[in-house]
Order: sequence, then C-alpha cells, then structure tokens
Amino acid sequence: MGASVGIAIQAFRKLSQFLLTGVKYLAAFEKGVKNVATLLNGDEGSLLQPKLYQGALDIGRKFGLADINKAMFNSVSAGVKGGEAIEFLGEASTLAMAGVTDLKSATLGITTALNAYGESSDKAREVAEILFTTQKYGVTTVEELSKSLGVVLPLAASSGVSLEELGATLSVTTRTGLDAAKSVTAIRAALAQMQKPSAQARDLFIKLGIPMGSAQLKAVGFTETMKRLNKAFKDNPADIEAMFGNIRGLTAVFSVAGDNADQYHDILGKLNDETLRNANLTRAENEFLEI
Repeated sequence: MGASVGIAIQAFRKLSQFLLTGVKYLAAFEKGVKNVATLLNGDEGSLLQPKLYQGALDIGRKFGLADINKAMFNSVSAGVKGGEAIEFLGEASTLAMAGVTDLKSATLGITTALNAYGESSDKAREVAEILFTTQKYGVTTVEELSKSLGVVLPLAASSGVSLEELGATLSVTTRTGLDAAKSVTAIRAALAQMQKPSAQARDLFIKLGIPMGSAQLKAVGFTETMKRLNKAFKDNPADIEAMFGNIRGLTAVFSVAGDNADQYHDILGKLNDETLRNANLTRAENEFLEI
C-alpha cells in the first residue's frame, strides 16, 4: 500500500508540474501576442489580438515551431500588416520547415526581400518559393541567404535586378565555391561598378554596349547585361578585367560568365517557372509534415 501511495504521489507531482509548465507557457504566449498588439493602432490591436493568439497557436501546433510570437513581432515591425500577420507567418513557417531553418531566419529573408522591392506581404509565398529554389539549386541554405541578402537587395532592386535573377546568380556563385555572404558582397560590388564605372572603364562600357547607371541597367535588364558581359568575356577577358577593377566585382562576373553562363540561364528558367517553384516548396513541406 505504501508503494502504491508513493507511486500515486509521484504521478500527481508530474501532472502538477506538467500543468504548471503549460500554464506558464500559455501565459508567456499570451504576453507575446500582447507585445505584437502594441505595435498596432489602439483599436486594431484590441480587435486583432484574439485572431493573432489563435492563429499563432494553430501554426505552432501544425509545424511544431518555437518562438512564433517573436517571429510575428519581427514581421509586424518590418512592415507586415497586423491583419496579414498570421497568413504571412504561415508562409514563413513553410519556408522554415522546407529550408530546414528556424522561423526567425525565414521571416528575416522574406521581409528583407519584400521591403527591398516595395512589395506587400501577399507576395510572401512567391518570395518563399524563390528563396527555397535558390537553395535547392545552389550550395547554400535559406538561413545563409536570409542573413546575407540585406547587403545586396537594395542595390539590386534599384538596378532593376529581379529577385529571380538575383537567386539564379547566387545559386551559380555558391556552386563555384563562394558562400552566400561573399557572393552577395561580390554581386553588390559588380552592380556598384556598373552603376558608376571608373573614368578609365567608361569607354569600354560604351564600346561593348554594357549599360551604366540604374536607368540603363533597368532599360537593358540584368540578364541581357550578363549576356553582353559573357560575350565580351569570351572575346577578350582582359576587357572585363579592365572594366571591373575591383576583385570582388570581377569575381561575381567571372562566376556567371563563360561555362557557367548556361547554368545561370538554366536555374533562372526554374526560378521563373511559378508552377515548378510552388511544387518544390509544397513537396518539401509535405515531406516534413509526414515525418
């Protein structure tokens, strides 16, 4: 009888600890939602709080992700509207699971891209697909991309480089041995030199028909610009070296020129294929949820 009582007491203590832990978790969870609500206008925060609370709980149950509220706070801070926060978190959670990363990184990657291109959160799924496909065909991860993209995205967007074109370039440069951080630094240097080439390089830019400045880059397009650079590279590599004196910019150009040019166009085709992109991300999500 004494042994039975002892077992019962231990079971009761475990149950009490479980319930106490659950109560503390829910209290912390509720506080996290309230913190998000403080970012919204007074009436909007009060009205949306129940929806945010239930939506965050549902996402946590579905994906088993931690720190949902922190990610929601970060996304709203980055400009996602309160009424769109749960849908956005759903897409970010899909990217986190498919990309085998944490929700913080997935949220950062998507919001950075949306803000750079001036897009609203209804484009979150599209950005998630592009980031995942960039990872799939490159030698990088969603986490590495998310941490690095902020270095190049503002300049890329102002130069008319689409996110798909940037993704294809990053896939190729990471395949050639550069990590994501060095790749975005190299691409940024190349774009900066095309934006404002040196006085010595201007004549070569004009001679080879390579656009200079953001207006020309947007008019010609990044992919067409790379085609022209690739032709110049094949005809006379020394011209390219003279045009891009900065070794970082030169590295980016050489990474997607010559034999690598075909890889760029192949991956760009995959990134521009909305059906394929969606299928890639959906398949990865389903594989995770089936585990």
